[in-house]
Amino acid sequence: MTKTFTIEFYQGILDGSDEFQTIADVLAHLATNHPCPVVHVAGFDYELRDIESINHGNVIRGKFAKIRHDDIPHAAAPHRPERELDLADDEGLLEKNYFQYHRGLRLLVWQANRNAASPQRFADYLSDVSGGMAQMLPVIRHDAMNKLRNGQLHIRKLDITVAAAANANNVAATDFSRSAMSLVAQSNGMPVSISLRGDGRSRDPARRFLDPLREAILDLIDSGSAQKAKVQFEDEQGGLDLVDFVADRLKSRQDVAMNGRYPDEQSMFIALERARGDHGDELRAILGN
Repeated sequence: MTKTFTIEFYQGILDGSDEFQTIADVLAHLATNHPCPVVHVAGFDYELRDIESINHGNVIRGKFAKIRHDDIPHAAAPHRPERELDLADDEGLLEKNYFQYHRGLRLLVWQANRNAASPQRFADYLSDVSGGMAQMLPVIRHDAMNKLRNGQLHIRKLDITVAAAANANNVAATDFSRSAMSLVAQSNGMPVSISLRGDGRSRDPARRFLDPLREAILDLIDSGSAQKAKVQFEDEQGGLDLVDFVADRLKSRQDVAMNGRYPDEQSMFIALERARGDHGDELRAILGN
C-alpha cells in the first residue's frame, strides 16, 4: 500500500550566529551531538530525531518532531464509545516532518504535514539552537520569477500580504519595502495586506502600470516576507496574466510505501531524494549551482 505525499523545497539562510556559518553547519553539529535540544514554542515541544549526516557530509537528514501535551483527543470508532489515550504523564502526541538538507544548494527538501510543523517553525528551532537568525525561503518556480524580472511584462495589479521578516536586513531598502515593513512593525507584527491597481483607462505608462515596484516585490518575495503575492501582468499586446507567487512555489508529489498507518521511513527518504532529482535542473537554475 502506498500514499501520496507533498514534498516542498526551501532555501536555508543563517545570519548572526557566532558559532555557525550555515544551516548545514548547525545540522551537522546536531547530527553528532545527541540528544538534540528540545525547544518549547507556542505550547508545543520541538526536537530533531534520528538526524544523520550522509554522502560525506553533503546531506543531513532526519525528522523534525512536534509534541503536543494539551488538548489530547480521544480514540473512537463509529457507534462505539470514545476512550482516553493511555499516555504517561510526560508523554504527548507526536507529529513529524521528514527532511533532507543539501549543503551545496542550501536546499531543504521537506515533507509537508499540516498536522506537524512548518518550515518556518523549523527555522525558529534552528535559530534557538544556533543563537542566530535562520530562515527557510520557499523556492519559487523559475518561470514565475522570470515574469517578474522581465521588463517587457508590465505590472497592472498587485495584491500582497507582508509579514515580519526573520531578518529585516534581507529586505532591501526600497521605499515600498521600507513602508511595508514599517506598517508591519506599527501593527505589532501582524501581517499587512496591500492592494494596488494601475489606472486601466489611462494610456500613460506611469499611471497605467506599477512597474517601479518591481524590485520591491522581488525583495519581499525573496526575503520570505510575502505571505501572499499575486501580480497581474500585461504584455505588449495588452494580454493579461495573473501569477500567484505562493501557489507557484516548487513542489513535488511522491508515492511512499506505508507500514500500516505510518509511512515507511526508508521509502520516505527515497521519496525526498527522488523529488530533488526530478527537479534537479530547475533547482540548480533557481539557486545558482
